Amino acid sequence: MCDIPYKVDKRLDFIYAIICSYVIKNGYKNKDEFDWVEFPNTKYFNDLVSKIRFDKFPELEKYLLDIKDEGYYNYIVYLFNDDFSIKYQDIDKVQNPFKNESLKEYLELLRRIYLSFDMNKILEDNKGELKLQQEGLGKLPDDYNKAYVLGFFGSLDDIDLSISCSIFMNGGFSSTIGNHVYCTRGIKYKDGEFFVNRRYNFISINHEFAHHFINPIVDKYYDKVSDYDYLFKEAKANGLPGDYSGMNKTILYEYFVRAASVVMSEKWISQEEMQPDFLWFKKIGFIRIEEITDIIRENLFNYSSFEELYINVLIPYLNSFTRKNNEEIKNSK
Repeated sequence: MCDIPYKVDKRLDFIYAIICSYVIKNGYKNKDEFDWVEFPNTKYFNDLVSKIRFDKFPELEKYLLDIKDEGYYNYIVYLFNDDFSIKYQDIDKVQNPFKNESLKEYLELLRRIYLSFDMNKILEDNKGELKLQQEGLGKLPDDYNKAYVLGFFGSLDDIDLSISCSIFMNGGFSSTIGNHVYCTRGIKYKDGEFFVNRRYNFISINHEFAHHFINPIVDKYYDKVSDYDYLFKEAKANGLPGDYSGMNKTILYEYFVRAASVVMSEKWISQEEMQPDFLWFKKIGFIRIEEITDIIRENLFNYSSFEELYINVLIPYLNSFTRKNNEEIKNSK
C-alpha cells in the first residue's frame, strides 16, 4: 500500500493565496514576477484570496518585494503545522530568504493573517470543491511507497516523504527540512474540472524526490568532473531556456534527476508512454536524456546505491566529454 501522503494542502493554498492577492491588488502588473501562481476562477480560490487584507497588514508588502523565488515560498509553507502553528524548531534548518528581515517575524505575520479570518468556515463552505480537487489528483500506485523510493537510491536514511498539491500554483518543487522531503505539485483547473496529467504528474513526483538524493551527490563530487560545463554549453546550443543561464551544476542536477525519475517510473509507465516527455526534454536542450537514462537503467542495480553508480559510471561518462572535446580542439588546429 502507498504510505506517502498525497493531498490537497490548505497551507499551500493560504501561502500562495497571499501572492495571488498581491498580484490582483496591483492589477496583475507584476504577474510575470510571480509566474508560478495560478488564478483559477473557482469559489474556493475567490473566497480565500478575498480574505487577504493588505489594508490591515500593510507590512506584508515589504516581505513580498524582498522574495520572489518560488523555492523560498515552497519551504516556508512547511514551516507550519496543519493547524498553522509555527514549527519554531525548524526555522534554523532552512536558509533565511530575506536580506534584512527576520524569517521568524514573517512567519508570525503570516500566522496573524491566517487567524484574522475563519479558515475553517472557508473550508466547510467549499468542501464539495475541495473533494473534487482531491479526486482530480487520482491515486498513486498501491505498491509505490517510501521503501521503493529510498531503495531506488540505496538510501539508509530515516526520511519521511509527502506530496502536497494546490490549485493556487503551477509546476512542481521540492524542499527538505530536517528528515522530511516535501514534494509540491500544482492542480490544473479547466472547464469546471480539476485534474492532473497522470503520467507527467507521476514522473514529476519522482523528479522532485530525486532532487533530494541526487543534488548532494553532484555537489560532493563536483570537482571530480573535469569538464563540467560541456553539457551546459551543448544544452544551451540546443534550446536550453534562459532560466538556466550560467548554471553548470544545475544542468548536471537536471540531467540525472530527469533520467532517474524516468527509470523510477518505468515500473508503472512504459517507455513508449513516456516518449512525449523525452521529446520535451530534448526540445529544451537535454539532448542526451535518452542516453543517460539508458546508462542509469542498465547499471543502477549493479551498485548498492546511486552514489556508487555516480562514482563508477556517471563521472567517467562525464569525463569522456573532456577527452572528446580536447580531441576536437586538437584536430581543428
